[in-house]
Amino acid sequence: LRAQVAELERQNEELHRQLLRREQAEVENVFLRQQLAIEQANPWTLLGAEVAVRSPDAGRRVITIARGERDGVRPGMAVVGQAPGSPAALVGIVERVGPRAAEVLLITDIGSQISGRVIADGRAEVGLVQGQWQRGSRLRLEQISRATPIRAGDPVVTAGLTAALDLPFDLAAVPPDVPIGSVESVTTAEQYQSAELRPFVDPDQVGYVWVILSQDD
Repeated sequence: LRAQVAELERQNEELHRQLLRREQAEVENVFLRQQLAIEQANPWTLLGAEVAVRSPDAGRRVITIARGERDGVRPGMAVVGQAPGSPAALVGIVERVGPRAAEVLLITDIGSQISGRVIADGRAEVGLVQGQWQRGSRLRLEQISRATPIRAGDPVVTAGLTAALDLPFDLAAVPPDVPIGSVESVTTAEQYQSAELRPFVDPDQVGYVWVILSQDD
């Protein structure tokens, strides 16, 4: 009887392992299908990554992903996420990379600065997108000429010019035309406008992301 019980327990453990492997495979297939759809809609080569750790520091918005140098991840690469009903959109920039993991600075962090382009009335105006996490994970678009009529709902994408800003952070790998968010409100001061943005994807809510390894010309 003891031998039969031991054999049944062994079989039960094996069934649990098989069930776990099957569930993991199903989850991976969902993300792979999602990645394929994103790549078909955009000129990007993507690398999927689980969000392993979120920074406990309330003063910074940083996540750690389970991909690193061995997977081709480099500092300055753009990281996108996707929420139901929204396009794949920028959530952060790779800041530090180890062999098997990387830290991503979220776009809502107050230290995040990215060149952005607002699309308004068929025109595209370049400005600077800055993190505003203290305002409910919002963003702020600065340095937009008053000559460009910006309205609520106008989309904002990356301009691909961040490296030209000569910031102390290598952002040359951020490609243009990655969706960021949409305009919520606009304020004017002297010759410039500023806009409050709502990200298309809340970086604090993502559990799985994709690193943009390259973009087709």
